[in-house]
Amino acid sequence: DPETLQVLNGLAMMNMEGEGISDARAFFRQKLVRMGVIKPTDEEKEELAQEQANAKPDAQQQALMGMAEEAVADAALARAKTVDAIASADLKRAQASKTLAETMGEHNAQQIASAQALQDMLRPPESPPALPADTRPL
Repeated sequence: DPETLQVLNGLAMMNMEGEGISDARAFFRQKLVRMGVIKPTDEEKEELAQEQANAKPDAQQQALMGMAEEAVADAALARAKTVDAIASADLKRAQASKTLAETMGEHNAQQIASAQALQDMLRPPESPPALPADTRPL
């Protein structure tokens, strides 16, 4: 396993002593701390936290964030289209109700007119008004 080999090499380098090896020991300590093999000191924890805060996302993370933003935008567009479709259906329903009410009003007016005409036809004719007595024919 390459990772285990790196850990073992790092530990071996940290345990070496000699002149000019201190920089290599520090390098391998940092590497092992980043790998989680060695517990970091408080100073190393602060350094790691600062690095993580300043770190730029890699290309894969940027691509994933872009895809997530695109998915959110697509979902918002789909919601907007759904709301528009519902509003359109409500408008059509209201227009149909208005048309029905107008039609019923016209139908009722026609029925009333027909009923009045029928009533006028069935009403007995009025007798002519009586003439005054002095104007009667002899």
